[in-house]
Amino acid sequence: MTSRLLVDKIEGKTSSGAVQMPAGHIIQQVRSRSASNLGTVTSTSYVKISSDLDVTITPKFSTSKLIIHSACHVYIQTNNYPSTTFAFYRDGSVITEHNSGLAAGYVQVNTGELGAFIPYIYAWEDANNTNSTTFSLYARSNTGSANNSHFTDLANRWVAVMEVAQ
Repeated sequence: MTSRLLVDKIEGKTSSGAVQMPAGHIIQQVRSRSASNLGTVTSTSYVKISSDLDVTITPKFSTSKLIIHSACHVYIQTNNYPSTTFAFYRDGSVITEHNSGLAAGYVQVNTGELGAFIPYIYAWEDANNTNSTTFSLYARSNTGSANNSHFTDLANRWVAVMEVAQ
């Protein structure tokens, strides 16, 4: 015998206000994207790539994990072994940096060469609360004006945040 449950809306009971989800289930995902010219980064300090790539999410549960991930096409060029390093920020504060030691969110070419990369960048964060929070993608170059990290082509770049029940 097969059972079926057909509903139009699931709501938590008034005493809890939320429906409990099994661990590992995706609760929600929010994504931003841009295919615009986002400029060039030459700074050796982190610079927000674009507000177009900000993602704001309001976790349903304070116990959830938030998976932040991104693919961000970048051209790097000039001299001194140019490289680009990425970082995620949460409400204006750095939460994770990606560098050559981690091998994610870091790209480099030989002196005098030009390279195009689409690094996949990711991080896990505890939700810690059910307040609205904004995640942003930042980048920096390794040698200032001697290194250019170009986000000027019309490539599809995106950032997404997924809430996962724990």
